[in-house]
Amino acid sequence: MRVRARCPIGRILASLLLAAATAATVVTADEARAARTIAPAEFVASPGAVAYRAGDFEQAVAAFRALSREFPDDPLVWRFLAMSLDRLGRFEEAIAAYGNALRAAPDDVATLFFRAVTRHKMGDGEAAAAGFRRVVELAPETPYGNRSREFLAGLTAGRERTAPVPRRKDWDGYVQAGAQYDDNVPAAPGGSTEPGVRFYEYAGLGYDVWRAGGFTARVEGTGYLSHHTRAEVNDFDVQQAGAALDLSYAWAPLGVPMLPRVRYDFRKTYLEATSFSTTHEITTSVRFSPLADTATRLYHAFAIERFREDGFNPGVTSRDAGTNTFGGTQYLYFLDGRVTFALDYGFKLVEADGDNFDSVSHDAEGRLAVRLPWQLTFDLSGGAGFEDFVDFNAAKDRETKRYSYGAGLSRPIFRGLSATLAYSHLTEDSNFRVLRYNRDIVSLALGYRF
Repeated sequence: MRVRARCPIGRILASLLLAAATAATVVTADEARAARTIAPAEFVASPGAVAYRAGDFEQAVAAFRALSREFPDDPLVWRFLAMSLDRLGRFEEAIAAYGNALRAAPDDVATLFFRAVTRHKMGDGEAAAAGFRRVVELAPETPYGNRSREFLAGLTAGRERTAPVPRRKDWDGYVQAGAQYDDNVPAAPGGSTEPGVRFYEYAGLGYDVWRAGGFTARVEGTGYLSHHTRAEVNDFDVQQAGAALDLSYAWAPLGVPMLPRVRYDFRKTYLEATSFSTTHEITTSVRFSPLADTATRLYHAFAIERFREDGFNPGVTSRDAGTNTFGGTQYLYFLDGRVTFALDYGFKLVEADGDNFDSVSHDAEGRLAVRLPWQLTFDLSGGAGFEDFVDFNAAKDRETKRYSYGAGLSRPIFRGLSATLAYSHLTEDSNFRVLRYNRDIVSLALGYRF
């Protein structure tokens, strides 16, 4: 079955694209063949170009493959082969063809742009962002540069969701279900652990209620459930419901993509269907990309947490608190977005109603994501933190050092469905022996983004 353009506008755009791609230079056929490239006029009249304009992308692929054997160094042939494969949904083949085009013309803006679009369709937001940033760097005032900034505005929203390419949907969602083996469910000190297996489900839905002039107003709802298979640890079953309001503004002063935002989150947490805590949080942040292959996010969050149980002496043991967190994340992209490194730092100040829970903490974490063959992504992380409970009512101050590391492997399966296998370790090293523990968790999950 042949895939054809659905409307005359698509065919008109295809014709305009062909004309723009070939109008910059007049080259004779003999000169082009000497360089193993095709003359622009000959390309426009070729069977592949004719099929592409008609929206017959299967025929275009066959014709462009034949043409690439005759002109193996022509970036235009490889680019339109890639674009035809993209229109058929054959994204991995398209990426390979774009690679051939870029080997012939490494800084070709059109090829870089359309390859980033394909990465975006594949759900690889980090690689897409790296490509769009390169286009903005090379050609900031061209239509490709302007369109790249529009894509970056959505990608830098920090939502890591796949959006349809011509126009983002007003709504999107994500569901996940998985199983975890936890060797220390109650976070008990060494020697008294309670291992267990739990199943969990997560669902999230977002809707953009308003978009205008770079502004986006969004509402979100989330839900999470976990339930253990052993009755001895069922007290640690968790249920959580959340809602959020988010307002962001995408702009690019002096060509630098920037996304300031303000967000309100409400969370209600239950343990074994009994109310445990209520949280109201307001976060202000800005994310910007001053240099190619980098992005920076700075934020401040203020949260009010209220717990159902205040303790035996609310003046000392109450966990109700106001929390201020200041932090940032620096992203670095390598090998055209195939490798991503992120470094997080956060400073948290907790001012609790009871003295025992006032604290000051510092936390840092590094994360590495590597895109492997066969659409696999490998993740590696490691972190360290220090927390000082400044008003602890005991013979000595309470201090805690935390160390964590983890690894994961994920792969898309089919149209938004993906699988993830992950391992994580946490060491809680308190100067109070009874509060020290280690914890290892192995997870296997399926997720679906729509």
